[in-house]
Amino acid sequence: MNTSASGTGQQDKVGGLAALYLGAAYVVAMPFFLVFVRYMDVVDPVEKVNALIANHDSMRIMNLITYVVFGIVLAVLALSLHARLRRGAPALSQAATVVGCIWAAMLVASGLTFNAGMAAVVDLHATSPAQA
Repeated sequence: MNTSASGTGQQDKVGGLAALYLGAAYVVAMPFFLVFVRYMDVVDPVEKVNALIANHDSMRIMNLITYVVFGIVLAVLALSLHARLRRGAPALSQAATVVGCIWAAMLVASGLTFNAGMAAVVDLHATSPAQA
């Protein structure tokens, strides 16, 4: 049974759950990075490396939640919105879907890149703190 203008009820539910996850991820991530880790307050490179080392595991998990998983869920939301809005505004819906999917891919890539770089810095610091 079709419960929305163009999408199915299942697509609407998945899109709604995706939107809720995206909002919840921001609500969790902002206090974590701004209050707990205070990563943005650290400007000295040595202190930044020390912050990465001290918070490596928790930052890796939060980056997975707020970048990698966030990007995947954002793609789901973009596709769900496209299914819902394609009849009313097809050109706008297509453009928004392309932008959403590109943004999602960039989020996944940047999250994976940051986690790989952070792991390299932590590993390098164990053998040569000056080079880290």
